[in-house]
Amino acid sequence: MNNDELRKILDEHKFWVDSMGKNGRKANLSGANLIRADLQGADLWGANLRGA
Repeated sequence: MNNDELRKILDEHKFWVDSMGKNGRKANLSGANLIRADLQGADLWGANLRGA
């Protein structure tokens, strides 16, 4: 997963969080390699991070 793909997922997840699950999409980052990912400021509440 590149940075652009990750940013799109995080943007959709923020929309999901802000709308209390009515809009956007819950982030599924299971198995993702996040070693060099910039997650500063990301709200990962409710995101699937299993194995990430």
